[in-house]
Amino acid sequence: MGKFFTQVSKSFKFWKPKVYLQLQYSGGMGIAEPGSYGYYIANAFSTGLVYPFQWEGAWFSTSLLYTLNAFKKRSNDLMYSLYWGRGFWNYKVEFSGDIELYTRNKNIGDASTANLHGKWLSFFGEPQVWLKVHKNFSLGSKINMYFHVMTDENLLQVYPTIAARFKFN
Repeated sequence: MGKFFTQVSKSFKFWKPKVYLQLQYSGGMGIAEPGSYGYYIANAFSTGLVYPFQWEGAWFSTSLLYTLNAFKKRSNDLMYSLYWGRGFWNYKVEFSGDIELYTRNKNIGDASTANLHGKWLSFFGEPQVWLKVHKNFSLGSKINMYFHVMTDENLLQVYPTIAARFKFN
């Protein structure tokens, strides 16, 4: 199966307090099998407030957004996000990641969800640890965690990885 997902997010600040306005778009498409049927990942349009801050040498950014999910049956939802990061020993070791909690309608307007009512509460998390090996090259691990994201079952899915990262300056 092949697919792509796009998310574009921009924060703006036109006033003195350290709170930003955020606008966000996400969506995508895919193909089930080569030569088979295509599908799309419904567009979502979000707006809300973001508050970046530092605490105990770490940086954080927290946001609360209203999201319009453009399913066949529109879904008006909330999304809370928290991003964090902290470097140790001049960023030779780095901990970072993010979590998102969000809602979406169970009934999205298609035949398979027509008899469902209420909202799903979904969770996505991505904690990471990185060890700088040489200048801009690091090795590490990222754990992808999903609940009501990849499946509607009440199942926490956890996918640990081993990764390499190159940062451009």
